[in-house]
Amino acid sequence: MTDPFAPLPPSGAVSGGNITCAQCGAMVPAAEASWSGKGEQICKRCEALETIDEGDTRAAVSILGGGIGALSLGVLSLCINPLLLFSAMAIISGVGTLVVLGRHPEYRQRMAWRYPVAIATSVLGILLALVIPFFLFLGLLGIAMSA
Repeated sequence: MTDPFAPLPPSGAVSGGNITCAQCGAMVPAAEASWSGKGEQICKRCEALETIDEGDTRAAVSILGGGIGALSLGVLSLCINPLLLFSAMAIISGVGTLVVLGRHPEYRQRMAWRYPVAIATSVLGILLALVIPFFLFLGLLGIAMSA
């Protein structure tokens, strides 16, 4: 009978065709073990958790791209804006980024410093995109008032 208080074998140690998972310490058959990104042998459960964690981090970081896109389109809408197309795209991109950040608060922790930057670039992009339509509206209002 084995001692229940005996120390676990070192990670990746093989005992009778089994290995010890480097992350959770579970004994896993060597045939079912996987390799982590750090080069350690891990169980399928830890591999799945690592894959989910990487995907969530990648999604959280890519949200910043929506804010930067809104800002870029907002600046572009000040220079070139046929049919207010770039204004519309900047507003849609900025609002979309803000909606994603509002619906997924769990990304706030993963984004770290990128979170306030994403909000600021989205809002600034929306405001810049509204400059030309605002002046067009004022012009049409002036024409309507003078007639």
